[in-house]
Amino acid sequence: MDTLNYKQKEGFELLFKKYFNVDLDRFIDKRLLCLGVYTCDIIKFDEYMHKYYGYNEAEHGSLNDFLKLKFGIGAVELIDKLIRNYKISF
Repeated sequence: MDTLNYKQKEGFELLFKKYFNVDLDRFIDKRLLCLGVYTCDIIKFDEYMHKYYGYNEAEHGSLNDFLKLKFGIGAVELIDKLIRNYKISF
């Protein structure tokens, strides 16, 4: 498991807000955070994309395909990083 420092966390939060116009904290798994693990709840994020951006698997394919089309490859790379589990070091 990779270690996440405070500066990296802030970078993730800024990029997330830039791409998706919502706070990353909304999608951080709070149960795992209590155990010192920082990770994005991809199911919550998927539901958010359905509700606020009209994402539909039948129409758009995978969530990665949709993110790439709508927000660019940088957004896909960010989500790929955020769904990893990080040990908190701050």
